[in-house]
Amino acid sequence: MMYQIADLLVGLASSVVAGACLMLCYFDFFKINLGRAHGLFGNQVASFLLSATNWLTVPIRKVIQNTGKVNLVYLVSGYLIVVAKIVILSLFSHTLFSELTQLLLPILFGALIEYVSLFLSIMSGITFLFVILSWISQGSPSYALAAHILEPMLEQIRKRMPNTGGFDFTPLALLIIIKVLQIVVSNLR
Repeated sequence: MMYQIADLLVGLASSVVAGACLMLCYFDFFKINLGRAHGLFGNQVASFLLSATNWLTVPIRKVIQNTGKVNLVYLVSGYLIVVAKIVILSLFSHTLFSELTQLLLPILFGALIEYVSLFLSIMSGITFLFVILSWISQGSPSYALAAHILEPMLEQIRKRMPNTGGFDFTPLALLIIIKVLQIVVSNLR
């Protein structure tokens, strides 16, 4: 029972923080500025993501310098959260410290798989939200935000898909790609 409660609480907290790190890394990679594009709503989302991660990313910035297009601070911060989650849950399951050190490589690989799976789940959710809102509320701030977040990926798919006239199947194609990747990742576990 205690393990299940810890799994719920630690899993939820780590998903929020690691997910926020992933989204900030994604926004940096595609140079997405939520505040400028979506006003108050975008500022609120960006503010939440930053407040959820600053406690971890600020100290890590002192150790890791960003030199490329990928923001390593956010990427490493989120990954460390997932590793910490796995270690904490291992301790709750009464795994001895000596056993944890023998499992270091499997823990690190498992954390990587879980981290990629988290990103795919977030992108799947945003894509699903985007599709539903495109049917019922294209003028909403949520739709505009989802469209802004997904546009870099949808643009890459549009370049490779044949023109289908008035129908845009790129969100469906993105969902299929994400689901295929989720199948691949789940089979790596």
